[in-house]
Amino acid sequence: MTHTLAQTYSSLKSYREFVVISLMALCLTMIAIYAFNVVTLISRTVAMQKVQSQVAALTLTTNDLDGKYLEAMSSITPDLVPTYGFSEGQVSEYISNSAALGRVAFGGHEL
Repeated sequence: MTHTLAQTYSSLKSYREFVVISLMALCLTMIAIYAFNVVTLISRTVAMQKVQSQVAALTLTTNDLDGKYLEAMSSITPDLVPTYGFSEGQVSEYISNSAALGRVAFGGHEL
């Protein structure tokens, strides 16, 4: 009987050690996963803040360019266009919207 008790105690002790070691390994694995996720979260947050600052800088630049465009457009009149190097072009051919749709009509001979 003592032999059976000793064998049962030995098996129980072995099983208990296995359970404790398994739980400790599981806890260490979960701690490693948690640490990895925290590092990933921090790196993504830093990257997102960099992107947001770049977007803010681009938005500021775009708004500045829009303001300059509106200012330039308000100062340009049809009389000043040639001073900027633009000239009236000649239209020699275009697509007609008449019954001959799809045929090329020459300038001055439209229907």
